[in-house]
Order: sequence, then structure tokens, then C-alpha cells
Amino acid sequence: VSALCHAYSDCFMLYTEKTSAHSQSTVQEVTIPVKYSANADNSSLQFDLYLPEGFTFKSVARGDIANTSHVVTSSTKLDYTRIVLYSSQNQAFKARTGIAANITLEVDTALASKDYDVLLKDIYVSDASKPANRYPVSDQHSVISVTTLAERIVLSSSMVEVGIGESHLLSASIFPTYTTNKSVKWTSGNDAIASVESGNVLGKSKGLTDIKAMAEDGSNVSALCHAYSDCFMLYTE
Repeated sequence: VSALCHAYSDCFMLYTEKTSAHSQSTVQEVTIPVKYSANADNSSLQFDLYLPEGFTFKSVARGDIANTSHVVTSSTKLDYTRIVLYSSQNQAFKARTGIAANITLEVDTALASKDYDVLLKDIYVSDASKPANRYPVSDQHSVISVTTLAERIVLSSSMVEVGIGESHLLSASIFPTYTTNKSVKWTSGNDAIASVESGNVLGKSKGLTDIKAMAEDGSNVSALCHAYSDCFMLYTE
């Protein structure tokens, strides 16, 4: 496990932090804040956004460094999107550090769970005091980490009978099979009737309760099993 700090001296800097995107069967979106830091008062910024396969540019909004006179535009080329943040009045950005733009991307739901590289190239800035001068800046890289969320949980049984003091082991299958985090949290609706730990249901007293398995990846997907002990049960799914 590691962490990075961006160090710079007497220069301009444009970068994005590592961003997480969650993939499911519906179209997913991720927003990347493009961070800006400079040692001069600049009035415009331009860069070309190169995306990995499976990501599509959707929109861009100006960030908090922009003044009311600044507008942000985008134009999609063959293999990149050009982003331009500028002021028709050549007004300087209101801060030398902050968010230059927020870029929203659509994420292909079939993407494998891994890190994907994003490239910012052909970066130029204009000095507010010398608007005719454009200064090139080194290319910058970013990372989007894609994780696949659970969509369905199937339990080994939808109903179990456990005698008092007896136990029954349930198992949970997570779908899709390539879900990144397959951990589930087991809970009982009434621990006094039947408790559960790691899928092992223990009967404690006469009655009926629900055993729940919920995905721990934030998807809130869950499945239920009816557990009863020493009683008659009539039900429909």
C-alpha cells in the first residue's frame, strides 16, 4: 500500500487524483476533477483528453478557479477531446490553486475491474498580463480504478428448518461472477430465534425469522432465507 504527494517548485501544474468508478449492468458515470496550480495569474487553459477504451467523454463544467466571465468548451476529435477554459475579457482565474474543470465520463459496464490510465496532453496556459503568449506544459497522467459491484445474490436455500441447538450452513453466490468484492454480511431478523455467523444458522428457540445476506461492496444487494425452528410453516415466495 502506498500514497503519493505531488511536489513542484516555481512551475505550473495540472493533474487529477486517482478516481474510482463502479460498474453495473446500467450505464455508469464518473466525474474527474482536474486540479490546477500555478505561480502566475493565468487567464486561459487548454488541454487534450485521451481516454482508454471503454470510457466516453460526456460533458465538462468549469471549476472553482473560474470567474463568471470564463467559459469552458469541448470539441471531440478522432481519438481525443479538447477542453478549453477561457475568458473573452482575458480575466485572470480568481485563484492560483483549485479545480479547473470537472469532467464527466461514461463507463462501459463490461470493463474488467482494474486501473485505467487517462492522459492530459498538449496543455497550454495563457498569462493574463500577456494574453498573446501561450505556454506549453508537460503531459499529465491520471488513473481511474474500476470496480464491479454485485447485482444479485443467490442463497443455497430459501428456507431452512433448524432444531433448537442445531445448525444449518448457508452459502451465498454473488453475481456477476467477476464482482470485485464478493464479501457478504450475514444478519438475523431475530437472534433470539436463530442467529447466524458466516452463513451458519443456529436455532435457539421456537419461531420464524429471516436470515439476510447483504453484499459489502456498497451495492446494497441482498437475499433472504426463511429460518424456522420447532414450528409449522406455510408460505409462498
